[in-house]
Amino acid sequence: MRSLHRLFPYLRRYRRAYLLGLAIVLVATACGAVAPPLVGYAIDRLRGGAGAGFILGIAAAIAGAALLRAGLLFVSRYLILAASREVEFDLRNDLYRHLETLSARWFDTNASGEITSRAINDIEGVRTMIGIGIMAIVSTGLLFLASLVIMFATNGSLAALFILPLAGVSAVMAWTGAKMHDQSTDVQAQLAVLSTRAQENFTGARVVRAFVQEQNEIERYRAECDEYRRLNLKLARWRSGSWASILVLAEGAMIVTLVVGGRSIIGGTLTPGVLTTFAAYQFQLLWPMIAIGWVISLVQRGIACMARIEEILAAKPDCDDEQALTGEVPLEGRVEARGLTFSYAPDRAPALSNVSFEIQPGQKVAVVGRTGAGKSSIVQLLLRHYRIPDGMLFVDGRDVNTIPLAELRGAIGTVPQDLFLFSDKIKENIAFGGRNGVSEDQIRKAAAISRLEADLDQFPDRLDQVIGERGVTLSGGQKQRTAIARAVVREPRILVLDDALSAVDSHTEKEIQDRLREFMKGRTTLVITHRLSAITDADRILVLDEGRLLEQGTHAELLAKGGLYATLWENQKLTEELARP
Repeated sequence: MRSLHRLFPYLRRYRRAYLLGLAIVLVATACGAVAPPLVGYAIDRLRGGAGAGFILGIAAAIAGAALLRAGLLFVSRYLILAASREVEFDLRNDLYRHLETLSARWFDTNASGEITSRAINDIEGVRTMIGIGIMAIVSTGLLFLASLVIMFATNGSLAALFILPLAGVSAVMAWTGAKMHDQSTDVQAQLAVLSTRAQENFTGARVVRAFVQEQNEIERYRAECDEYRRLNLKLARWRSGSWASILVLAEGAMIVTLVVGGRSIIGGTLTPGVLTTFAAYQFQLLWPMIAIGWVISLVQRGIACMARIEEILAAKPDCDDEQALTGEVPLEGRVEARGLTFSYAPDRAPALSNVSFEIQPGQKVAVVGRTGAGKSSIVQLLLRHYRIPDGMLFVDGRDVNTIPLAELRGAIGTVPQDLFLFSDKIKENIAFGGRNGVSEDQIRKAAAISRLEADLDQFPDRLDQVIGERGVTLSGGQKQRTAIARAVVREPRILVLDDALSAVDSHTEKEIQDRLREFMKGRTTLVITHRLSAITDADRILVLDEGRLLEQGTHAELLAKGGLYATLWENQKLTEELARP
């Protein structure tokens, strides 16, 4: 239930709409409660010889109360459901805002389909609970209360007999409610699994087809659907059992009332009008009593959904601005590591171990090494995607943990190895890297630096071409050049290229490198690559192996040392020679 406490501030925000809506429900309930005693009164008066005018008057009163009740319920329903939509809107935005603050480590351990399911399906479940759920609970409760008060005022002994079978309703609600809560949690969790499976297949559709795995994936998805169906059917059985039990108890109460009331009429201690009043109330309460099972299910699902949302809202980012100190001057781009040590998980070997280096503003520094040497980890830590101890990594002499995230990342333009493009226009993907709005001229300049402009004639709409999800309509090289333009357009003090030119030919790569060299004069460039021919002009090359810095120096110095770099260089040259026709 702790998760519901998170919901209270949202409900308080719209308390006027809720309170007004519930107050109107109270009046509407009163209107609905007047019909049974009027009917009973009319029947007794008819036995006493009441005329047609009296009956028409009673009928008009009942009709008026019904119309008023309908209008009031319309207004109350609108107010409460509108308020629930506002809560849904705020909660969804707050959840998204919170997700934007969470660190990479959190996303490493949570599937995107699971997150999507919680952000959409679970929030909808909460909205249903605080909308129609609250309205059903209050209206049913008030109707029960009003009916019982009038019934006891009319005939206490008969009312007591009516309540007796209903005592079992509480037991049924408590028992089935707990079961439905657990089952609802399982259903929502399986829905998230189903969403993840579908999303992965849609995203990796080309891989699935390339490896002829369509049938296997269909069967795996069918298995997940079958489990989702099984859990829902199990939940449906609990719902049906709850409804059936409550219906039996309600019908039992009506039978008891009919038998006892009928005998009282025969004995002359009860009038037909009073029995009719009781019967009318019981009939009026029959559907709300049956609906209790549905309301319980709805509320339990909402609670389960809110608990899953709370798990995200309670997550804390590894990296935040708690230690941040705003700098007095813009960052220049001096990067220094002092014994940098980092592991992605406590039970994994360090990705970096005691790495130390210094990069001066304006320098071009390359990081090379075998696969898994820890090259990309330096980029992840520089961007503060992961938390590291204080005193290990510095920018302009300031510990990265003390630099506000927006300030630090705003000074860095990065082209990641696993780059991502949005299903939008090319120019919008480039402008995404801008900090304070980007002009058309800046976009064109960035496209020119990345050599993307040379390919624009291939697209009917040029920069306005929509490139599809993850840039699916672009070649690998075009994706990388778009990402480079996106990094360049922000005018960064530090440019990070993480294997950013692996998909372009050597001639295009040289042209891009030349343009970047001119653009990055006076700025820091950090290049991570496997293609050593691309970094022979670097001011310094850092050579990593199994997370350790083995050697550093210029291209010529490292070749002269005859170490790992020289070995990698010779192997690469040999591979290139063998590949020539």
